[in-house]
Amino acid sequence: MKNTILLLFVFLLCGCYSSSKISNRNLAFLYGPNTSYLNPSFKVSHSSEGKSLLHFKFDSNDLLYMKEKEVFEANFDVTIESYSSFESKVVLDTLTKNYNLKNKPGADSDLYHFIEFDNASLSSYLIKVTIYDINRNSKSISYIDINKGNENLPQFFSLKLSDSNIPLFRNHIASDETFVVSHANPETERLWVRYYNRRFPLAAPPHSQKGAQIFSFISDSTFSVEVNSELNFKKPGIYHIQKDTLQKNGVTLFRLHNDFPNLTAANQLLEPLRYLTTREEYKNIIESSNKRSAIDAYWLQLAGSKERARFLIKNYYNRVQTSNQFFTSYLEGWKTDRGLIYIVFGVPSGIYKSSDSEVWTYANTSYTSAINFTFKKISNPFSTNDYVLVRKPEYEFEWYKAVETWRKGRIVNL
Repeated sequence: MKNTILLLFVFLLCGCYSSSKISNRNLAFLYGPNTSYLNPSFKVSHSSEGKSLLHFKFDSNDLLYMKEKEVFEANFDVTIESYSSFESKVVLDTLTKNYNLKNKPGADSDLYHFIEFDNASLSSYLIKVTIYDINRNSKSISYIDINKGNENLPQFFSLKLSDSNIPLFRNHIASDETFVVSHANPETERLWVRYYNRRFPLAAPPHSQKGAQIFSFISDSTFSVEVNSELNFKKPGIYHIQKDTLQKNGVTLFRLHNDFPNLTAANQLLEPLRYLTTREEYKNIIESSNKRSAIDAYWLQLAGSKERARFLIKNYYNRVQTSNQFFTSYLEGWKTDRGLIYIVFGVPSGIYKSSDSEVWTYANTSYTSAINFTFKKISNPFSTNDYVLVRKPEYEFEWYKAVETWRKGRIVNL
């Protein structure tokens, strides 16, 4: 009995264990558009003193406010759990902070806070961030890679819009936005910017054996900027900001269309249609004098009625915008391999993440067995969100069946 108690004591001292490895858990909720009341954004920044900050923001109106002594209050916890990787089930460290909000806000309801955390003994690891709405008994879970290997990595850079005091939570900038960039090392006075003007093709079908386009890292131009000076990137393209040009690492900003990730112009609605159209259909829409009317006519032809066409359009382009939100890397999310599968097949029933891959499972299908897609994580200096599909000839049947379902006016939601 004494030996049993001693072993238990040693176990508790060595750290906390979760029930399973993160890589064995179904994380399909990560890319579900309506899986949580909260939709937080996160940004991690490191300081030169070995500290790290988790910045977060969300719409505080999404919290549930309850009346307490004549005052409406919302309460939520933010918990940070550190793991060595997705393959670990050992919780290295845990930090929880509680927040209390009084009186529901009006129109200006963006809530921003940051939490300082310290795990300097690891150069790279994973954190699980849980925001728990206590009144609603609802939570949002996110996983964030932390990398502190050297000062050239993205999390050592800080970006802010010129008229804002909070970090920029996105990796894209509009043509009319000015911003400032700084570095964790206070001695850094100038940074280098490599500019790339690239046009990328759409993702190939999952059964295609066409090789991926080789990206040339030779920039179209290079210029330097002062730290904390106001900048404006007007030309569309990729802007890779570096502390040291002898390394590939840095922080990257993308100049996409001004309304990204949303779709507003006719050409933004047209391009994703290529996943469903024949070559001739796509050519006819492109050559039309009124592209928006041609796009509407195409959907009406598929659907058979205006009401059904509106339903198809809403679902299809919601998937395009969600893909932009979750899968954008060095190109728009809808053009990526994950965007391709997400748009055509829908939200997976299962997502299993590891340090170097994601496996998507579509189990609730009309097929004889589940469909599994494996995406390999690619080392890319512009993005930590670059994944490439492992293409297989046997996907051809599933692909054309899904496309044909859309073309018959039905939504594919496996």
